[in-house]
Amino acid sequence: LLAPAAGWVRLRGPVDERAAARLTSDRAVYSAIAELAVQLVQRPPRLAPEELAASRFEIVVVDAWERMTDPSRVVPGRHHLLVSTDEICALLPAGEAAGHASGLAAVQAACAAAGLGPEAWQDAHVRVDAAPGDRFADPSPTPVP
Repeated sequence: LLAPAAGWVRLRGPVDERAAARLTSDRAVYSAIAELAVQLVQRPPRLAPEELAASRFEIVVVDAWERMTDPSRVVPGRHHLLVSTDEICALLPAGEAAGHASGLAAVQAACAAAGLGPEAWQDAHVRVDAAPGDRFADPSPTPVP
């Protein structure tokens, strides 16, 4: 938990889904992930306590994201793929990329997961990063007593 790490956090709630990423590995993993989680919870519109209680977090922790300009360097099933623009932050987890026959197919699927066209990775305003890492997810929302 004290090792420097980068990461990605998604909050899936009953009303909406939010995601954020930290591309640099300049903080301890617990601090980097906590900062992302707080950003998501505080992003307008703010979540009511019952919405937050019914939400699930998904977290990916990596040593460092590497910008991908050559899809042939992506290994499906090994690399998590992060697609981002000024407005979008979407992740294709390594497990979901595993079914693709090539790095290019995995990158195209990651672009589609971000709501972009399959060739969007070639656009200057679209950033695709890849990294091996660990994925953690809440199995289900915690019921409110």
